Amino acid sequence: MKRTKYSKTHTNLPKARTGPKGFWSENVLKQVFQLARFGMTDKEIAEIFMLNVNTIDNWKRTKPGFDKALQNGRLISSLAVVDSIYKSACGYTYDEEYYEYKKSPEGIEVLVSRKVIKRYMPPDMKAAIYLLKARHGDKWADVHKTEFSGSLSVAVKQIDLEGLTEDEKKWLKSISLKQLAAIHERRNN
Repeated sequence: MKRTKYSKTHTNLPKARTGPKGFWSENVLKQVFQLARFGMTDKEIAEIFMLNVNTIDNWKRTKPGFDKALQNGRLISSLAVVDSIYKSACGYTYDEEYYEYKKSPEGIEVLVSRKVIKRYMPPDMKAAIYLLKARHGDKWADVHKTEFSGSLSVAVKQIDLEGLTEDEKKWLKSISLKQLAAIHERRNN
């Protein structure tokens, strides 16, 4: 195949549709809702429908209910994750099922008994910390920011420069003068 400056060389996907007439239906809303619920991005949804991602962006603005279906699907997915983290952080009970089978004389496994046992999962501290940081980051952050306003004076002791050469002393002096000049310039601006 002869390549020109207009050739598409970056994709192996089939040519994406731009939403032909008749493609749109209410069924698309249901499918988009489910795909968004499973955590699919706009690009992945476009690939599934064999559409250009720009079509998805256009449908968000023009098709009634399309953007809402995406948002609701993603919201349900996010809420399920938050609920799982909350349960892990606080601890929860769950049912565990045990089945007992025996072989019959014919060699077929037959269910003899079914037991349901309530189990308790204790709180997970990592989940609790994560949840607190996410919901109340200002109170539970690892880093505490302290703001300071006003002036600050620092007393600097005399430094012994006797072990330095004259070039090192000049270099050290020029560094401090440059720093002082920069501070003075920042304050005046």
